Amino acid sequence: EAAKILRAKTFSLSDELRHALRKKRKPVTRKSLRALGNALRKKYGTGVLAGRIAAKARRVRGNAVVDSIRCAGEAQALRKAFGKRFVLIFVDAPLSVRFARAKKRAREGEISSFADFRKVDAREMADGEKWGHSLRKVRKMADAVLKNDESLAVLHRRVRALLTGFSSRLLRAVR
Repeated sequence: EAAKILRAKTFSLSDELRHALRKKRKPVTRKSLRALGNALRKKYGTGVLAGRIAAKARRVRGNAVVDSIRCAGEAQALRKAFGKRFVLIFVDAPLSVRFARAKKRAREGEISSFADFRKVDAREMADGEKWGHSLRKVRKMADAVLKNDESLAVLHRRVRALLTGFSSRLLRAVR
């Protein structure tokens, strides 16, 4: 939604992993995405995926939005690549809301039970290996936390208000 408001190109770290899995003809599941991401970060450093995205984002005129940042090293790499122009916004919603949205999205490899979804969420929030998911650390690093627990219209208002506060750091002011 922020990308639409900014009229910005969106890049997804998860899409990088999905593309790599499909290229290898591997199933795209939350488990395989996490395993590949962890393996790449362990082998090439925690900012490897962010580095790939940063290279693509630099070729874009104007603002870019990067989503699916799940590792503190990815956030650090993007902050290093873009300096003060990088704004990290942690988007959060209650677990039950995120589960309902995941079910509705019906993306391949999504978890079907709430109990399993809760376990995966706890694992992704934890501060385990430095190359693994560490959403708790990413949240602490964020310039702002955006609640996404209501309607799309409410989210749009919240995004617009939040981005207006950061407009001096962005390439284009938010209108």
